Amino acid sequence: MDRIISRFAASAALRPNKVALFTEKNQLTYDDLLYLAQVFETRFRTSGVKLGDTLVVLAEQPEFIVVSYLLASRMSLTLVFSSLSLVRDAGLKFDKVLASEPVEGMADDPRLLMITDDWFAALGSGSRPDLSEAFGDGAAFIGTTSGSTGRPKFVRTPEMRHLIKPQGFRLANAHTERTRFLSTMSARQGLTAAENLRTLLAGGSVVALREHRSRFLPYLDHYRVTYLQTSPFTLKQMIEVPQPGQYFASVEHVYVSGSMTSPVLLEGIATISRAEIRYGYGLHEVGNVSSGLYDRDVSRPEGYLGEVDRDDIEIAFFDDELNLRPDANEGIIGFRPTREDTRRSYVGEIQSDGLTSVVDGYFIPGDLVRREGDSLYFLGRSKNILNMAGNKFSLEALQEALEVGCGIRHAACAAVPDAYGIENLHVFYEAKSEIDTAAMNIAIAERVGAVSVGRAVRLDRMPTTENGKIDISQVRLMAKNNSAV
Repeated sequence: MDRIISRFAASAALRPNKVALFTEKNQLTYDDLLYLAQVFETRFRTSGVKLGDTLVVLAEQPEFIVVSYLLASRMSLTLVFSSLSLVRDAGLKFDKVLASEPVEGMADDPRLLMITDDWFAALGSGSRPDLSEAFGDGAAFIGTTSGSTGRPKFVRTPEMRHLIKPQGFRLANAHTERTRFLSTMSARQGLTAAENLRTLLAGGSVVALREHRSRFLPYLDHYRVTYLQTSPFTLKQMIEVPQPGQYFASVEHVYVSGSMTSPVLLEGIATISRAEIRYGYGLHEVGNVSSGLYDRDVSRPEGYLGEVDRDDIEIAFFDDELNLRPDANEGIIGFRPTREDTRRSYVGEIQSDGLTSVVDGYFIPGDLVRREGDSLYFLGRSKNILNMAGNKFSLEALQEALEVGCGIRHAACAAVPDAYGIENLHVFYEAKSEIDTAAMNIAIAERVGAVSVGRAVRLDRMPTTENGKIDISQVRLMAKNNSAV
């Protein structure tokens, strides 16, 4: 059976002294990662970790995350990348918790595996580790997708998903022995982890930042990065930095992941870099579905999401009631994986709001899309959703969080795109006094997630319909007008 650890061991044998992982503080060779994996395996086994166990990984250091993936493959572990509170809320069972900092309420819990300095006392000693053999039926990796119900959904990815040729990602040939890959997203995030692994299995090098992830630009030049993966939100920030082009001399490929990357953003990155620029569309539950190559000489059609290049995905369209429309080429889009060994699935207690769920095996992201041949075009969203930095949030959930957390009598939220096509949250509320956006952000973070309020407007009276309900269409109109002020 093909396994991550076996492929990595083979890659390391060809280039043991090559730097595999650059961080802000360390440079680890392929052999360094093998020795580190040996240390972790010894600690795992002496602490009672068994084949098939489930570990919640709280450690954030990139080297620890890479090694956790390697050992998950070797010991057929299931790794969960989420906060402990969310894991418990979802009813997920686990055997151990891997952490590098104290965990509240677990000081005396035998399930806690605390990474401490004494773990590394014998690091690098002894003969070169042979970790090429894998045991059990394979690993699994569980991460969260934002969902739109106010609580994240947990998605399980089988190990084989990381080993097949990455369909829907035409930059696959960019992963070679000379690749230096950097993602602006967390190493714990599924897409980043997958591309980090693919880079290492191809014999390339990964640049993984933690403390300086938001200040990554100088590292592009310092480590001579050839392949940059980023998001529309970060791309906007990048373009607004003074003279960003000075950092892009070595970059050959840029991939922008997200549900929709605006032409303005693509034009912006094209003006500062000569790299090949691609963009993708997909969702956490199935991965990237389509991709497009930015052509500096040809205007991109409105809403164009790229070409479908997955041969392991069925695409279908649904009406507003989520009834399948077999002959339709437009509507609420759904994706159904066809390979059982690579299929992702929901785990834990799953909330569904009726328009982001699973229907007949199709994952429904809540997007309105049109298909013409292999081309996909984004038409809008099927419900009240805010897409912020790649995460989707229900506007109703945000409104409820504000009303409860800030003592607001009535609140109404709207998602308003800026000049770059990045959605911002506008809040209209009815309250006795002004409430600053910082307090709103805290209330939302405690109940929904990390969302920043872009604009808050206090009204003497909320607009209502004849039935006395808040007039959402009027709220959207006010938000649109205010966005131009």
